[in-house]
Amino acid sequence: MEFRRNRTTGRLVICIDLPSSVQQRASAQSSQQSTVKWLMGALSRVGLPATWAVDEPAGSWIASALATSNVPHEIALLGEASWVGSRVGRSRFARELGRRVLAARSTGLGLSSLVPRGTWVDDHLDLLLKYGITAVRGMLDEAGRSRIPAAPHALHFGLWEVPGSISLPGGSTWMPGGGRGAHARRVVRRAALQGHTVQVVIDLPRLANGGDAARRVVESVLRHAARWCEEESLTVETLAGLAAQLSHTPQAVPSRSILRKAG
Repeated sequence: MEFRRNRTTGRLVICIDLPSSVQQRASAQSSQQSTVKWLMGALSRVGLPATWAVDEPAGSWIASALATSNVPHEIALLGEASWVGSRVGRSRFARELGRRVLAARSTGLGLSSLVPRGTWVDDHLDLLLKYGITAVRGMLDEAGRSRIPAAPHALHFGLWEVPGSISLPGGSTWMPGGGRGAHARRVVRRAALQGHTVQVVIDLPRLANGGDAARRVVESVLRHAARWCEEESLTVETLAGLAAQLSHTPQAVPSRSILRKAG
C-alpha cells in the first residue's frame, strides 16, 4: 500500500442500482436474486456498507434480506425518468414520490436518499425536502462516468447531491462481462490519497449478466477499497450517512428560495 500523502480521509459511496419492478423479467429474477446474495456476501466479507436503490422499497424482498446483514446498508429510492425530472409535471412527481416514501416508512424503512436513473433532479426540490430526502445521486453518462467530476454540493440547506464517479462492471472486448476494474481502483486510490469523495455505482442487472468475470471485477474493487480503509485513508459511507456528515459542515447554499406549494 502506498504511503498516505495527506491527512484528509477520503470518502467512498458504493451505490447499487437494482432493476425496476417494470423492467424485471421473471426469467432474469432468479439470476438477479442470486447476484444480490453474492454481492451482500462480498460486502460483508470486507465489512463495507452500500446504498441499494430500489424503485418500490416497501414491496421489495431486498429490504428484509439486508436487515439480516452485519453491515449497516441503506435502502434508497430509485427514481425512473417516467416520474423524475424536468419533463415530469409537479403533480405526478409529488404523487409518485409521496406514495413510495410513505409506503416505505410505514414498513419501518428510514428512506432519505433518491437515486435518479437516466435523468437529473433539477426541479421540485421543495418536494424532496417535504418528504425528508437529504441525498440525491448525480447522474452518470452513457460511458458510465460522471459528466462533471465534482465534489458533493448543496442543492439547498439539508439537501445534497453526490455525483457518481464510475459504474461497474464495464464493457471489455477481451474480457466479456468484465472491464473498468482498473479505472475504478484508480478512482478509489485517488480518493484515499487526495481526500476526495467518490461514488462507485454497481449496475446489478449488468453484474448478473456478466457472470464470473463481472464478479471478479467488482470484488477486486471492493477489496481494494477495504485495504485503503484498513490504512485509515478512506471511509465508506452510505448516501444518507454522507449527507448527515455534510449537513454538519458549513457550506455555501443557493440563496434563492425553493419553497413552493405542493401541487
